[in-house]
Amino acid sequence: MRLQEAVDLVGLIGVDITRSSENPVIGVAVGGSYEQPIAEVGPTDFAVIAYVERQPDSEAAAARWRRDLKAVCVEAARANDTSLTFDDIRIVEVGDVFRAQAYTGSAHANPPAVNTQKWFKFLRPGIGIANPVGSYPSRLVSGTAGFYVRDDENSVFLVSCNHVIARERREGDPKEPGPEPVIQPASMDLSGSDLDHLATLHELARHFQIAELTAFVPIQADGSSNLTNVVDLAIARLVESDRDDQFLSLLPYCGRILGEAPGYEAGLVYKVGRTTGYTEGNIYEIDATTQTHYDGWTATFTGQLAVRKTVDSTGLTFSEKGDSGGPVLTDTHLLAGLLFAGSPIRSLVNPISAVMSELRGLVGNPTIVL
Repeated sequence: MRLQEAVDLVGLIGVDITRSSENPVIGVAVGGSYEQPIAEVGPTDFAVIAYVERQPDSEAAAARWRRDLKAVCVEAARANDTSLTFDDIRIVEVGDVFRAQAYTGSAHANPPAVNTQKWFKFLRPGIGIANPVGSYPSRLVSGTAGFYVRDDENSVFLVSCNHVIARERREGDPKEPGPEPVIQPASMDLSGSDLDHLATLHELARHFQIAELTAFVPIQADGSSNLTNVVDLAIARLVESDRDDQFLSLLPYCGRILGEAPGYEAGLVYKVGRTTGYTEGNIYEIDATTQTHYDGWTATFTGQLAVRKTVDSTGLTFSEKGDSGGPVLTDTHLLAGLLFAGSPIRSLVNPISAVMSELRGLVGNPTIVL
């Protein structure tokens, strides 16, 4: 199957299959006819990928199960007056449902070798942040700073996920977010002595605020409408503080953001995040339609990138809880997208083209700080 044919089919059948409660498919994407990075797929070797949490343990049962799932996809294509064969479909096990990867709870995570969870004098991409409104001090939270942009008036904004700095605001929530602080480090990463002395949200913000929530793209929740999402995105304007902003494009690990990636041509990518630090992977699927789990509700996303870690990458996965909002870059240090969700075997990324398009609706003529 050729690339455009696979893209068209996913566009036709992806949302209906993913949202259906009558099958175990949790996402549909465009990938290779066997497990390989998208950059290595031949011109006629593309396939429609159906994501599932797990397959049956028995090989005989798994074979029947895969056949039945492929029949669901074929029937959906037929209902849309298009053809799809069993050979054009591949079932991919991802280990669990896709979950938005902010970190909530009461336990501290072990820091990576280069600690992205600590207090930073110089603000950077890829470090731990949080919006503690509505949670502190009873719950501790964390996510990751993605990158920074300037507007026409030279104001600087931190870019991250809606569910990290805008507290999962959905369609129908008030458009004006109000004065909500974004802090660094995240409340999850404060020491015991910090928590003892900073008893109120006001005191926490006075010591650690770096930005103020400015705008967000509301998330369309499943069931509230038939609409889907292309980004999980919010911005916060940097405020006056004792932090230095001369390193806004300098990553804690591995050089500087050099610009925006042109498309899906990337082979190797890497991300920097609050929980797992630096990890590397490959884009295995594109144009993914997936259902993502939030705090008690789900949302369907289309047009996403799906990344699998490389054999040489540190850690067990490309991303974990707390890495949401982290920048994903090509091996030439160009922004490929914004990490927002994952499972044990795949991480989901908003493509940078979609992120920048939506940012233009939030900020006047945004330019990436380089």
